[in-house]
Amino acid sequence: MMKKVRTYYIYILALTETALLTAVYYYFWRIGYTHGIPGYPEYLGVGKFVLMAVYALMTGLIMYFAGGFRYRRVRPGNIIIRQWGVILAVNLITYLQLSLTAKHMVARRPIFDATVVQFILIFIYALLTDLVTRRIHVAGRMIVFADDDSIENGYLIDGYKVAEVRKGDRGMTSLTALFELTAQYDAVLVGRQDETTKYIIRHCLDKKIPIYIGRDEPLIQGVSRMKDDARNYVLILGMGDGGNRFFDRIRSYLV
Repeated sequence: MMKKVRTYYIYILALTETALLTAVYYYFWRIGYTHGIPGYPEYLGVGKFVLMAVYALMTGLIMYFAGGFRYRRVRPGNIIIRQWGVILAVNLITYLQLSLTAKHMVARRPIFDATVVQFILIFIYALLTDLVTRRIHVAGRMIVFADDDSIENGYLIDGYKVAEVRKGDRGMTSLTALFELTAQYDAVLVGRQDETTKYIIRHCLDKKIPIYIGRDEPLIQGVSRMKDDARNYVLILGMGDGGNRFFDRIRSYLV
């Protein structure tokens, strides 16, 4: 049972947060727009539940495509910034939707109060989620390409559980098979580099699959995650040599 729960843990977290954000909006919406004061139109009947369903669906979808539910895959600060941006957009759209329904611009205070509370909720939820996922290690499954025995199945690397270790040569003729293989996992680690490495990195970046590489002095844009006596594992953020720029450093800190 616990194994099944862990499998769907991220989905449960996402659905729970969406429900909480929708509940906050519903609370301020109902107390703000149902007391007969001019500028606060009444919304009665089953229609209010339809509007709530639209709000929840819009919040969930935009959060998902904006990467707001990538718990433990990126740092809490990144999650908070993305979710704040999504909530601002969703609440603005919803405010315009309410105004169109009322046929005039409705009062701004309820939606403003809801947004403030939602910001606080997002901040607390992101920190608690990061704390919990660190303890139970549910970031996902990782595949490792390495030739030594320093990493084995079951190891935990930056929150990912090593599910498969591939040893041996990786030829250019097997790139398609490698791409299909990496798509089955939540993260990739390349311990030994060869001619296929840059193509694997590019593929993972395009598919938004977190990829780590072992290098002493990385020549790619990334952020160091793990160090030991033998290697320095770097989470790759992009190709090129622009890692020293200010905004790249900020991005590296947030990921």
